[in-house]
Amino acid sequence: MAKIIVVGCVDERLPEVVRAFMNSHGLEGQYLLANTPAPSLNYKDQDRTLTKVAKVKGADEVWLIDHLDCGGYALAGEDNSEENHEAHLTKAKTDLNGKYGFTTVRTFIASQNDKKEWKINEVHV
Repeated sequence: MAKIIVVGCVDERLPEVVRAFMNSHGLEGQYLLANTPAPSLNYKDQDRTLTKVAKVKGADEVWLIDHLDCGGYALAGEDNSEENHEAHLTKAKTDLNGKYGFTTVRTFIASQNDKKEWKINEVHV
């Protein structure tokens, strides 16, 4: 059963990073990963997926994971700053809160350090 729907980016670097993050939190096999460009800008593109998974799989949480240096943000003409990602994630969280029966909406930003190591931090609003 998918407890959590994770909406991540289509950037080819991210799915494995997200899987490792989820598994490190003991959530292996408890989530469905749905990818879309720039999740905080395009989460509504996953509307049908969110609706179906919430009903069929009983998911009660949705996690949005953006990342810095996002091509989807660049395509949309958006600033790729952490502050702008936080602002869009906050808006998405507000929009999704209580929708589709989700009891929890969490937001995160993934980034790389100079050594190209990934970290994912929760955005607290």
